[in-house]
Amino acid sequence: EEQVSLEVPNDLLMEKVTEKLKLLNYETGFCQRKRPHWKPLHHLYFTSPQAGNPTEQFYYFANLVAWLVGLCGRTLNPPAQHDDPNTVCTNIVVEMKGLGLSNAVNFPPAKLKQGHGDAVCRVLQSLVDQALGATNFAFQKPVYPADTYNEEAQDDDGGDIIGVIQDDDTAGLGQQDDD
Repeated sequence: EEQVSLEVPNDLLMEKVTEKLKLLNYETGFCQRKRPHWKPLHHLYFTSPQAGNPTEQFYYFANLVAWLVGLCGRTLNPPAQHDDPNTVCTNIVVEMKGLGLSNAVNFPPAKLKQGHGDAVCRVLQSLVDQALGATNFAFQKPVYPADTYNEEAQDDDGGDIIGVIQDDDTAGLGQQDDD
């Protein structure tokens, strides 16, 4: 008997997270608040280890979490570059539980320390959804502009174009070519 996993792969999950971050004005509210500015996320950034400095990925994640927690109405001080990662991870888990998101942190806090992977992606997904709710964001049905064209197109003499086309097509049916 084979079990089917209903979990969304991290790449698709993070694509949704990055789109929702845009709805929260993340480019200006988060990316531009520090000097030098944070670079906007690529949707795969937290799915796997990034080349370069691995602590940079964790630092970005922890600062993004602090910003999202702030949008949710709680306070989580952004970590300094040299704060103990274990303490930072524990603080994130405590804040998640404080927001009622205990189901999103059913793993040891150390799983967040790597700055990428399933636990990091799930935390971001939960926080982004919570922040959208806390900021009263709501998706609405699209509003389409009213049609500004006539129902039936007409030619210059006020007649129906469809009728003219049909008349032209049938005009030569009864005639024969004289060669």
